[in-house]
Amino acid sequence: MNRNEYSTIENMNRNEYSTIENMNRNEYSTIENMNRNEYSAIENMNRNEYSAIENMNRNEYSAIENMNRNEYSAIENMNRNEYSTIENMNRNEYSTIENMNRNEYSTIENMNRNE
Repeated sequence: MNRNEYSTIENMNRNEYSTIENMNRNEYSTIENMNRNEYSAIENMNRNEYSAIENMNRNEYSAIENMNRNEYSAIENMNRNEYSTIENMNRNEYSTIENMNRNEYSTIENMNRNE
């Protein structure tokens, strides 16, 4: 009986130890998995936040680039129009002077003929 009792108590202790050990392993595994999942969630949040910030920066850069292009285009067009106006003014002035010279020449020629 003593041997059997000892054996039974020893087996109970082994089983209890094994159960506690398994509980500890499972608890450790659960905590480890929770930590992995939390880390993964935080990592994914950081990736998404980075992606959102990167996209915002790209869009902002694109908007600024487009504003600069439009501003450049407007200035270029203003310069073209101003150049065209000055060119037309110069043509008109040249034409007026040319006409004045023709008229003067014609007047002098007519005076000479009359004389």
